[in-house]
Formats: sequence, C-alpha cells, structure tokens
Amino acid sequence: MQSPAGDGHFPHEGVSSQHAYDEDNPFYLHHSDNPDTVLVSQPLTGENYEVWHRAMIIALAAKNKLGFVDGFIPKPTSPKSLVVSWGRCNNMVLSWLLNSLHKTLSSIVVFANNAVHVWTELKIRFSQSNAPRLYQIQMQIINCKQLQCSISVYYTQLKSLWDEYNSYVILPTYDCGAMRQVKEIYEQQRLLEFLMGLNESYTAIRSQILLMEPSPSIPRAYALLVQEERQREVHVSLPSESISAI
Repeated sequence: MQSPAGDGHFPHEGVSSQHAYDEDNPFYLHHSDNPDTVLVSQPLTGENYEVWHRAMIIALAAKNKLGFVDGFIPKPTSPKSLVVSWGRCNNMVLSWLLNSLHKTLSSIVVFANNAVHVWTELKIRFSQSNAPRLYQIQMQIINCKQLQCSISVYYTQLKSLWDEYNSYVILPTYDCGAMRQVKEIYEQQRLLEFLMGLNESYTAIRSQILLMEPSPSIPRAYALLVQEERQREVHVSLPSESISAI
C-alpha cells in the first residue's frame, strides 16, 4: 500500500508482518540483505555529510527502508509479530549505517538501538548551512579547467560539481513560460562554464559552438568537442607521409 504522496513510504497503520514476504512491504528483507552490506561507496567522514546523506537516502529508498530512519515507520507496540519484524529491520538498518561510517565515527551507531536516533544525531552533528558549501562549489566550478585532462575527464569533473550544486539548489518543477526561461538561462550558464574551462587549443570549435542558434545543449556541445578531440588524435597518429599526402 503506497502512501498518498507516492514517495515510497508506507503508512504504519495496516502494515503487517504477515506480509513480510511481499517485496512492497517495508518489513520485507531480501535474502541478499545482511548486516555486512555496504550501501554507499564513500563512508561518512564528517566532511562529506551532504553527499553521504544523499547517497544513503537513495540506497535506503531502493531497499524500501527509508521509513526506518526518517521516523515514518515508528516502533509499534503490538502485535508481537509486528514488533519483532520492526526490530529485525531496525537492527539491519543500524548495521548498514554502521558500515557506512568511517571507523572513527562508529561509536555513534554501535551502542544505539534506534536507527532514527542515529540518523538524527548524524544530521545534527555534521549538517551545516548550505551557503558555505555553495560558495565552495561555485569557486570550484569557476576554477575547474581542462589542463592536461581529456574532454571526457574534464566534463566529468565539472558535471560532478554541477550535480552537487543542484542537490542544494533545486529549481521548481512546475511548467510555465517563465520557469522554462529560467531553466534555459540556467543551462546557458552551465554551457558557458563548460566552454570557459577548455584549453586555448579549442578556441575555434568553442567559437563555433557559441555562434550556434539556438545554443546547443550541453550534451550536444560535449559531443562536438569529443569529435574534435578524436579527429586530432587520428591526425597525430597518422604517419608524416600520410599527412603530406592529405
């Protein structure tokens, strides 16, 4: 039974341990779920809380266990079978949280008995105002240059910064003329940031992209630059005799 909001949560009322074999039930544990499972690639160190938090939300939601950390599925008082099922899932989530922390932070989890309390404690301890991090990200975007990197590596570095920035600043999703214009301006700014960081050897192709009407999307600009890069690689790899013949 999905929540009215369609957010993947399940209301506590009506959730029964009798349906623990139903994959849509939050009390369901897959045979591959075990306390040793590591849900995220980068453990929480304290400095990377926002990225870690986002990764954990995605992982827990995928396993239908987000309600055990955000308080949407509180500990029941009855029946006994439901209390037991909740405890089993809560302990599993606690283990996943423990596995996602740097060893220096493990004491936050190892003596805890409620995943919600751990989740809240981590947020209080490590969550910071967005403004300083947004400033840092914006400075990293400004200073992100291609240098010795390939177009692919440079674009990947820049896009990771854009994605993190977008996790803090989320544009409204409603569709109207003004909102579409805002999104177009936003995409235009991202395109300019991408082009500005290119090496000077790409001045010609950069000028061609800037003169295009309408402005190309970032994926289109990326494709044109990669094509240019590959053509250069082919040219360099050709024997001098072949180049002379051309």
